[in-house]
Amino acid sequence: MTLEAFALRPATEQDAPAIRALIRAVRINPMDLGWRRFVVAVDERGELIGCGQVKVHRDGARELASIAVVPSHRGRGVARATIQRLMAEHKAPLWLMCHSDLVPLYVRFAFREVVADRQVPPYFRRMRRLADLFRVGSAADGHLAVMVWGSDDGSLGQGQPHVALPEADSSSLPRSTITRRIAASEDDPSGPRSDPGWLGRPVLPRGIRRMRPGSAAWCSS
Repeated sequence: MTLEAFALRPATEQDAPAIRALIRAVRINPMDLGWRRFVVAVDERGELIGCGQVKVHRDGARELASIAVVPSHRGRGVARATIQRLMAEHKAPLWLMCHSDLVPLYVRFAFREVVADRQVPPYFRRMRRLADLFRVGSAADGHLAVMVWGSDDGSLGQGQPHVALPEADSSSLPRSTITRRIAASEDDPSGPRSDPGWLGRPVLPRGIRRMRPGSAAWCSS
């Protein structure tokens, strides 16, 4: 059985080019990639094999974003460890956007899809409405899902009443830089759309990808 060793650590300025290259390679939102917000996964040779960040939007919402894994390292727990690390380091709630095919995957991390606009922060509300607008009359399947993990003392949507959401048990999540040896079969996905490192499947038809970067043409930011 093949084992993979990798370490999680905060990104450094030297990681910035590799982060940008990976994000572009997996075809997700290439905007707002400040290296200081990133956690990176590196292999035994010190090469970057995965990354993720938490963005803070103008409305105060925090977004789990830029989850990406080098294709040859997928299905080995890299994305899972990155997501758990970010969840451990940032208080709830955390939001994310993904193609609806990936909703069951993030449910495993105690995220839940939020359908009602009044419960969604303004940024995610705008992105979902834009995606829905371009999906009308197209052959694209699925939709842009907005999901949230945890709850806080405030409202989920600006000026809206608090709605209780399930919270993940963060007591067992990794909080320090660690090296893990993981069996290749531990989290072997059935296909790329089941892999947390694969978030590049466009919600919209290919032609919409000509829109400016950062638009809803990217499945996840």
